[in-house]
Amino acid sequence: KARKIADFRHVVCAAPKFLKNFGSVRHPSDLQSAPGLCYGNLPYPAIWTFRGPDGESGTVTVTPRLEATNGGALREAAIAGHGFLCEPSFIVHAAVEQGLLCPLLTDYRWHDMAIYAVYPATRHLSSRVRRFLDFVSDRFGSKPYWNDFLEDAPS
Repeated sequence: KARKIADFRHVVCAAPKFLKNFGSVRHPSDLQSAPGLCYGNLPYPAIWTFRGPDGESGTVTVTPRLEATNGGALREAAIAGHGFLCEPSFIVHAAVEQGLLCPLLTDYRWHDMAIYAVYPATRHLSSRVRRFLDFVSDRFGSKPYWNDFLEDAPS
């Protein structure tokens, strides 16, 4: 069985000093061939899919500057000014809140996903497992704290 715990969004962001040199980003097409910090466990790490506020959908292909399978390492590379990053909000939220990364194109949706708890299907769920599932669902729930910055982010 599986129980949905929380939603999370992917966010495109970059360091302020990187953006100062690169220039403004107003549309996903502005990222075409830009230096990207790419998550290597995806089938096509350099191809980022999006859905716009008007329903427009598409892809943009960045030029991989770094490919890694650790979101924290990619976040640190973005903070150091090495390129654009498209990572889950729970990985970048603290850096955004500290001003180390600037969220971009927040009115676009990039790889929305959810976190699930997966457990064996049994007739009677143990009280410990049930309490744990209730705890994490209540803790993160329908409005997880790591998405808070997206509500106030400039588009």
